[in-house]
Amino acid sequence: MHRLDLIADGLQQLNADIILLQEVFAQVPVGIHTGKYLAKALGLSLSFIPARKKLRMLGDKPTLCYSGLAVLSKSKPFNTHPIRLPMDERDGERIGQMTNLHMFGLNLQIGNVHLSHLNDADALRRQQLETMVKAMDRNADISILGGDMNAPQGSDVFQGAPGYVSPNFTEKIPFSSLNPVNGYGTDIGIIDHLFLKTRKKILAINARIALDTPDTQTGLYPSDHKAVVMDVQFS
Repeated sequence: MHRLDLIADGLQQLNADIILLQEVFAQVPVGIHTGKYLAKALGLSLSFIPARKKLRMLGDKPTLCYSGLAVLSKSKPFNTHPIRLPMDERDGERIGQMTNLHMFGLNLQIGNVHLSHLNDADALRRQQLETMVKAMDRNADISILGGDMNAPQGSDVFQGAPGYVSPNFTEKIPFSSLNPVNGYGTDIGIIDHLFLKTRKKILAINARIALDTPDTQTGLYPSDHKAVVMDVQFS
């Protein structure tokens, strides 16, 4: 729970309008639910899609739970539903989350994904991304597509999202979007991404990293992943 508090504190400082979460732990049938915990702590609305139900370790106890997807937002979503993605039996169930909401007088659609983690599955990841893009509402004023895509910048995977704009990092591009684990970092590149497609005129679109510093008392990082933040200014 301490790491959840660190995540909540870090997200509170960002004051984000919309937050995409992956690997949202939710006990079955009821119990710890990281999405609900963060939504309450931040005073945001929650839309949650359960996924990948199985036994996982909670401390030293096997616990039946989901590892789902969630969108937190300042505006209450009016629709959210799962999108079934192509999958590999070695990897198990993969779904995307589609969420619609009204904000700033605009119709926004959010596509939230956690693509396959298999090392040899770039073709599959591209198919999964293409499936999400085809499901996106073309009439939305703004479409945001993001999540843990398990593919670095420049990968052929992103050819599956034509017409979507990727923000530029305002500072030096970090070597990884993963935080160190047990003191060891990895030069895996940025594998968490945000993309934007809109009919509005974009004045500025930039990316930055957050939640990338350890707790001063415990040395714990809020998460094994850093937060990738997209700042957009429209005309």
